[in-house]
Amino acid sequence: MKLAIIAPPNQLHWCEYTRYQMALARVVLNSSEYCLFYYERGRMGDWVVLDNGAAEEGALHPDMLLRAVEAIRPNETVVPDVVNDTDATIQLTKKYASDFSKWPTPLMIVPQGRTVYNWYKCLNVQLDY
Repeated sequence: MKLAIIAPPNQLHWCEYTRYQMALARVVLNSSEYCLFYYERGRMGDWVVLDNGAAEEGALHPDMLLRAVEAIRPNETVVPDVVNDTDATIQLTKKYASDFSKWPTPLMIVPQGRTVYNWYKCLNVQLDY
């Protein structure tokens, strides 16, 4: 099993125990210490995933997410999603898929749905993009 901790800026020391990192885009943009930590961890060879923050405060606008990508240069970026909303998540995935070649990192999808059926529907549609 691989562990990636999403730590607040004042608890980044916990992330030093794993080579898999997960940073929140909004915090990357608002904390120079946090931003530098994840940028440096990536340069040290850690696998860094940039999370769009949908579960915390709602996904960022694509331009802001791209600014966070440019700041820390992660290995992959989580495509914006809307917690428990299958249709909105599918629309966001579609939007990002149309600009897939413009992104400097591979993109990770996160299926959403209030039921197992909707979650599975979301996953299947996302995989088609």
